[in-house]
Amino acid sequence: MRSNQQWRWMVCAMALLLSSLTAFGASESEKLMRTGNIPAAWTAAEQELSANPQSLDAHERYIDLGLSLGLRHHIEAKYRAFVAESPSDADRQYLLGRVLPSADAAVEAYSQALVLDPGHPRAPMGIAAVARAQGEFEKALLNYRKSLAKDGTLVEAWTGAQASLLLLGRIAEARTMSVEFLAKMPDTPEAYVSVATLDPNRSLDVLRIGVQRLPWEPQLAGMYGRSLLDAGRFREASVELERVHGIAPGYAEVGFLRFGASDLNAGVLALEDWRVLDQMHRGTDPGVAALRSIVERRPRSAIAWLALGRAQGAASDLRGALESFRRAAVLRGDETEVQASYGLALAASGSHSEALNWLERARASRPSDASLAAAAVSAARRSGADGTMLRQSAAAAYQQHPYDLRCALELAAVMSQQGDTKGAYEALKDALPRIPDPRLVVALAAAARDAGYIAEAAEILERLARTLNNDSVQRVADQLKKEAQDKGMIERQ
Repeated sequence: MRSNQQWRWMVCAMALLLSSLTAFGASESEKLMRTGNIPAAWTAAEQELSANPQSLDAHERYIDLGLSLGLRHHIEAKYRAFVAESPSDADRQYLLGRVLPSADAAVEAYSQALVLDPGHPRAPMGIAAVARAQGEFEKALLNYRKSLAKDGTLVEAWTGAQASLLLLGRIAEARTMSVEFLAKMPDTPEAYVSVATLDPNRSLDVLRIGVQRLPWEPQLAGMYGRSLLDAGRFREASVELERVHGIAPGYAEVGFLRFGASDLNAGVLALEDWRVLDQMHRGTDPGVAALRSIVERRPRSAIAWLALGRAQGAASDLRGALESFRRAAVLRGDETEVQASYGLALAASGSHSEALNWLERARASRPSDASLAAAAVSAARRSGADGTMLRQSAAAAYQQHPYDLRCALELAAVMSQQGDTKGAYEALKDALPRIPDPRLVVALAAAARDAGYIAEAAEILERLARTLNNDSVQRVADQLKKEAQDKGMIERQ
């Protein structure tokens, strides 16, 4: 018979296999989405859809946010049933197309919407999105233009058409279209971003106007702040970034730019070095050697040490990363980016008690960040924190981030560690409809076995094995079935 430790090892192995925007009338879900708080935005979108079920905009936000949370199965089932209630409704066919994962099925739904309503403004936009994903940029552009001809207020069609033009190499046309977009929709952040991106010479002026008109939009303000930094106008950038940080403190992009502006203003970082760090932040890898050269020249720049630590961590140099993050923390331990990175590195090194201090500080500054919430609970659990407070913290993290796999698993781990195996099982079972992730299914099976529901654990894994067509999962399910039979257990169904 396998021990619980052996079962947990097998489960781990299997898991590895497997601010207000009222200036332009944004909904609450859009406000939250723009600040990066996706779980709260999804909750707001559910409420908005319930209050206004005829609104296509509300349906689109609900769908897009749900898909971003990994809820495709739930969303698809909902909209298939929605279409079944009224198959001759063009809007419902269009919405189903937006959900379906298959390109052919999505185009079929969009085409059916056009059969039912040849003047449907959004169905061509859906066909265009599929065409663009498949590399058919001319077809995409044609259909985006069809949608705009029917409804010139469709932001997605404007941005999709410009993206298609850029992919076709027709930069001048894309630039002209961005100007038309801004003239048509001056209360839309994407219009300002579009012009600023395609016409760098006008970037600062256009973004300044956009921020004046839409002062609570964090992406726009962040882009303006970055442009001011690039222009060497550090003090102006700091003022703008501090302003938007006060409105959307959890918006990580603004936090990073604000941090850079602070070092630039203090004279501990040079503009040319900042540009290297910013490019790294946006996905370019300058290499550890280049970053080490920067910190050698600018040893008092906390953001330079932070960048070096992240590069070292990516290169699997945990010891080097810890030292770089420590240097950053000595200089600027009040910065959320430093607190988070240092805390995560300390946790990875096994220093869970010390990690907890930094992660809790970062979590307080960025409450919408589920990764920080889960990491803080994990550090507390591994450091032997007080049982009652630990459980409350884990429950609060899960309640705040009910669609995040990490928070659900941490809550169950806390319950299991405290001997409440049935509570762990129930928590994971509660999470499964919202988080249809194979890793959660594996954890649910392990929790079911720990709680004594061995046959149910076997059944859970058997269904997963069929879904994934995975023989290794099926073998574990068979072993559990045999264990249940050997024990002669009558399982709760």
